[in-house]
Amino acid sequence: MGCCFTFGKKAEQAVQGDDDVHRVKVFSYNDLREATQDFSGGNKIGEGVFGSVFRGMLKDGTVVAVKVLSATSRQGIREFLTELTAISDIKHENLITLIGCCAEGSHRILVYNYLENNSLAQTLLGTIYSNIRFNWRARVKIAVGVACGLAFLHEEIRPPIIHRDIKASNILLDKDLTPKISDFGLARLLPNATHASTRVAGTLGYLAPEYAIRGQVTKKSDIYSYGVLLLEIVSGRCNTNTRLPSEDQFLLERTWGLHEEGRLEEIIDIDIGDDLDVEEACRFLKIGLLCTQDAMARRPNMTSVVRMLTGEKRIPVDKITRPTMITDFAELKVSSKEQRSSETRSPTTKSFTTTEPSSSSEMSMQSWQCVSNPLLGCNKIEVQHSTLYSDLKSWIARGAQWQSVGSHHSCLQQAAQQLHGRDDIKERITEEILLNRNGGNNCSVICIISEGGQGKTSLLHALHNDEELLDTFDMRIWIQMSAKFDREILFRKIIEFPTHAPYTTTDLSFLEEMVKEALTDKKFLILLDDADIEDRLFWTNVLEVLNAGAKGSAVVVATTCGTIGALTGGAIHSYRLGPLSEENSLILLEQYAGKGHDIKRYPELVAIAKKLIARFGANPLNLKALGGLLCHTDTVILEQDKLEGNIISCLHLCHNVLPEHLKNCLAFCSLFPKGYIFDIHHTVLLWLSRGFVAPVVRRELEDVGIEYFTELMCRSFFQYSPSHDCKDNKFVMHDLIYDVVASVSRDTYFKSEDLLSSLYENILHLSLVSSQFQTVELMSKTEELKDLQTFLVVQPEWQPYKISPPTLNLVGLDDFFLKFTSLETLDLSHTDTEELPGSIVGLRNLQYLSVSNTSIRALPSELCCLSNLQTLEAKDCRFLTELPGDTKKLIKLRHLDVTKDLGYVQLPQGVAQLSELRTLPVFHASSHPSHCSVSELGNLQNLRGCLQLSGLENVKTGSKAQEAGLKDKHHLKDLTLQWHDGGINIDDEDEDEDTENMAEQVLESLQPHTNLQELTIRGFEGSLFPAWMQGSSSLPNLVSLTLDSCCNCTQFPAIAQLPSLKFLGVRKMYDVKRLTNNTHGTTKFPSLELLNLWEMYGLEELFEASEGDCPRLHKVCISRCPDLKRLPCTPSLTELVLHCGHQLPDIPELESLVSLKIEGFHGVKLFGLPASAALPSLKKLEIRSCKELSSVDGLTVLTSVQRLKVAGCPKLVMPRTDSMTT
Repeated sequence: MGCCFTFGKKAEQAVQGDDDVHRVKVFSYNDLREATQDFSGGNKIGEGVFGSVFRGMLKDGTVVAVKVLSATSRQGIREFLTELTAISDIKHENLITLIGCCAEGSHRILVYNYLENNSLAQTLLGTIYSNIRFNWRARVKIAVGVACGLAFLHEEIRPPIIHRDIKASNILLDKDLTPKISDFGLARLLPNATHASTRVAGTLGYLAPEYAIRGQVTKKSDIYSYGVLLLEIVSGRCNTNTRLPSEDQFLLERTWGLHEEGRLEEIIDIDIGDDLDVEEACRFLKIGLLCTQDAMARRPNMTSVVRMLTGEKRIPVDKITRPTMITDFAELKVSSKEQRSSETRSPTTKSFTTTEPSSSSEMSMQSWQCVSNPLLGCNKIEVQHSTLYSDLKSWIARGAQWQSVGSHHSCLQQAAQQLHGRDDIKERITEEILLNRNGGNNCSVICIISEGGQGKTSLLHALHNDEELLDTFDMRIWIQMSAKFDREILFRKIIEFPTHAPYTTTDLSFLEEMVKEALTDKKFLILLDDADIEDRLFWTNVLEVLNAGAKGSAVVVATTCGTIGALTGGAIHSYRLGPLSEENSLILLEQYAGKGHDIKRYPELVAIAKKLIARFGANPLNLKALGGLLCHTDTVILEQDKLEGNIISCLHLCHNVLPEHLKNCLAFCSLFPKGYIFDIHHTVLLWLSRGFVAPVVRRELEDVGIEYFTELMCRSFFQYSPSHDCKDNKFVMHDLIYDVVASVSRDTYFKSEDLLSSLYENILHLSLVSSQFQTVELMSKTEELKDLQTFLVVQPEWQPYKISPPTLNLVGLDDFFLKFTSLETLDLSHTDTEELPGSIVGLRNLQYLSVSNTSIRALPSELCCLSNLQTLEAKDCRFLTELPGDTKKLIKLRHLDVTKDLGYVQLPQGVAQLSELRTLPVFHASSHPSHCSVSELGNLQNLRGCLQLSGLENVKTGSKAQEAGLKDKHHLKDLTLQWHDGGINIDDEDEDEDTENMAEQVLESLQPHTNLQELTIRGFEGSLFPAWMQGSSSLPNLVSLTLDSCCNCTQFPAIAQLPSLKFLGVRKMYDVKRLTNNTHGTTKFPSLELLNLWEMYGLEELFEASEGDCPRLHKVCISRCPDLKRLPCTPSLTELVLHCGHQLPDIPELESLVSLKIEGFHGVKLFGLPASAALPSLKKLEIRSCKELSSVDGLTVLTSVQRLKVAGCPKLVMPRTDSMTT
């Protein structure tokens, strides 16, 4: 379609004179305005001195990134046309693709392909929480990819292109983490070898000295910038952060210092994970130093850099001299307060802290030295997905969770973790694994064989959680298999399990190589549940690949097939599980039937129990089901003689005696596939939408629904998921029970795993299950159906990651909605749906709608007419930026969840009218008049569960914050208060003090109800915590407290007397010297169990412990607290982890300490351990990555130590003692 637009005069002349521009599509300003919803703030994905970047959707559905050059930016027509000319015809895997432009009137806009994973600055280095796990393979891919892109620009384009602004925020990442170099606005086509520019345009910290001082532009300027970027990729840190101690503020300077001292590995990011290759990482760091040499001639060209990165070329280490530092040509190394007082910033600079950690600073040659560092505080915060210290990080992310759902529920939690009559087999298997009798192979195979219900999964679960095995293996992988598994699926699961990220590649040979790479030199334990594949070739090929692991690796296979042992090439041992003994059977029945009571007190029950055991045998699943029957003694006495002697008839009877409402709930669960992991809260919401939960006076429907689920679990229809902790509330249904439930519900419930074949007209409830992306023509496949009340798209298995590829393309939604107007429950999650048709307005009965994890960009206004809607879920919709303006009309809405990993969804003004809301996990306080302000929370009195309140920088007064009414929300259990996406903000100097005062007033006014159990405060900008955090009266029920990036605070809140506090996690409070002042006469931390401290650079001591303090503290983990001199004496402590510091703090007498781990004290040459009398219970000692450590005093006298692990300590010579296992 031809277009003709009006250009400004200069732009028109430039375009007419440049043929290249004609090859770029020209958009009208109105087109781009419509695509970005009038350049709304919710669509903004980046901002800098050049202007802003917005996410947009063109009329043809293409998602784009729209870069609007600001009116005040110096990146004017010249740079605008330069960018067009530079990239319009250039195609490379590592360069972003330009789609078009707009030069209409005064507008200067570029349109690019949109990349899903944002920039490296925001995900790896930024303050926004990201679910992307940057393991070592991912970082290598990014580093090499950027180098290849630059080499292409420098060496293969004629004339060569010099970027001039290589930095983390200009490296974008696609869905596969392939890097794309963006922002060519500073690029120049330079036919000559050098060029003296009259204007310096770039980012301080990345600028090469010859460019910053003399304006001299060469390809070597880009190479310098790349060197700094490479150090950031390996270290996970911004190049400048003046919040850190003086020796750590400047990344290049710190890296050089560690290189000189031979401690280069100390700068490597500890979040990389188990696949870290320390030698390769140090090689990359040396290449970074080589690229930042002062003399341009010493810097390699990009082709050489690529070859050095890939190992094809040796690094000339002898040529690495001291690089040019920021502090060599700018007076920047000052304290943060001095810096803020001397800064002169433009208003544009302020906003960079929330969207783009590495701000772009364009400077003239005359003024650049006067501009202070815009990178203050851009240190990496996201730690969620690292396997290193994963337990600490998961506690930081979610706190500790302690909850009970009744005494019987608690008993079943304990029962789920016990091996009834299988302990001896578990010990024998453990011994076999540790003995490693595997012949000539690195990987041994053990088979567990039995019929269904005998406890194979429970046995695998026990092996997975065994502490001795945990210490033995580098990796543990649990995979739930099925009959549909092939090598491709299995290998993909092995790759995905440790990384928690989807892997979509289907190339089998490539997957094999990836598995080998992931397992090479690693000692692993792989547990395969339900591995009923009777194919010798399958097992031969799988074990050939798995043999790449280190010697001592093991695979444990649980199966019903007795021939698997032979098919695997001869397992070293096969274990067959038989029936339980009568004694163990009665114990199991007691736990599932007695509701925590001793059934031996009821002789009649004991007699019935023994009779049932004799008839059905001692199958654990049978016994659990019979336990449910024994809860209804009269029924059992009447019905027991009718039972046939097999497990299926027993399970049928268990189902038959259920009350009707529980039968309905179970029937609905037949819409999900075998092995599906049920989340209790999600399942209850689905039951509510079907009307299965009956109202109870003065009870919330959701609580009644949870009671339904709990009763079904107590009757053994659900059991705890073996791959989750019991506290996660994840459950599975045994295959045999699933078969019974499906058989009695098949008339109206239909689960299609082969895309809607064989449907019959009386089906009312339909689900689609697809593991591979396919297209479904809805109308042609459902033409036989006359009515439909439920339609679900279901993932075939639980995914450990939030964002996963779509599984279905649904065609014909518009007609589908027009036909099936009786729909009450609709779940379109995990499809590639981009929009909902307006015909959804006809679904007047709809009560549940989920469009989570779809490509939907906006919800239609017609949705707001669905007055019966109770649940609306749009989680992890990365393109969704705001809800419709009339959302307030959904007056029956009880659950609204728009959680997303990056960014937030704006709620429209008027949400306060949704007075029935029970759950609202995220709420972003906006200052825009058409969006929700914090005061709208005030009317939502029934909120319960968790609430993350972000955008608090937009709340300007304490009185406004008080209108949120948090103190009156007595059902809230988990509260997060967040400023600036939880990161560190940099304000203009004139507003700095006002910002602190404002933040303190706001936090003071956000006092929660005393019922609160978990509290997280992130990015707090004040210097003093509020009065309600001082003492114990305001938070008597608080169980978990996390303080993250409260960088202005110099004093810790007085929380030592909180009576219920069990978990305390603190990070990035740089100026705090101690956690609590000395207090006498009161017990400090009376309930504290877990203490986690990270990056407390000023911390000198925790507290003075008096007798009786911290009576329950059992685990302490401390990382990067270099000034910490001593630890308090806490007699109850059983586990201590110390990580990264200049000196090892004094370890006092700890009589209960069982495990001690010391890691990352790179400069320490000698440290002494307390005498044996001080650590009489110590059994496990681990020392890692202490490169200079040569001696450990006191080790030989620690006679209680049974397991000693030493790694990464090349200079340490350890004495061998008979009592230790090394």
